Amino acid sequence: MVFSAKFISWIMTCVTTVSYSLLLNGRLTKTLHANTGLRQGYLMLPYLFVLAIEYLDRELQQLTKNGNFNFHPRCRKLETIHVCFDDDLLIYYWADLISITLLNEDFMKFARASRLHANADKSSFYLAGVDAHTKHKLLEELGYTEGTMVFRYLGVLLTSKNLIVN
Repeated sequence: MVFSAKFISWIMTCVTTVSYSLLLNGRLTKTLHANTGLRQGYLMLPYLFVLAIEYLDRELQQLTKNGNFNFHPRCRKLETIHVCFDDDLLIYYWADLISITLLNEDFMKFARASRLHANADKSSFYLAGVDAHTKHKLLEELGYTEGTMVFRYLGVLLTSKNLIVN
């Protein structure tokens, strides 16, 4: 994202110089230095997360320019393949092995750069109109469980046929 070296240095200093002191019997203990930086409740965390997701968004937008990637038929005109809100990500595309492989490569690139990984236990793969053999290959490639249609995303009921708003 072309941040200056000085800016990156400031951020890394904040992330890598975490220390704690405990109040024990009314007195502070010696400073304890943490091995890694980010902790829950860390004030910079939402901002750093937004920067990381912006990087993922840019990677996914580049994927749409790859001639081997296949859009979901209803999304080709918009050239969009995902919606992201907070830490929820919904990706939609044509269910073929080439598109899955390209998308998986982008996720691995993102994971290496950010050290953020999708939680396979909380992630699902939704398929519609795909034969059993192809479905098995795709699920095997990704390692996610198959979700069932109909499901809610941000309060909107989604199906493979149409969009229903309740």
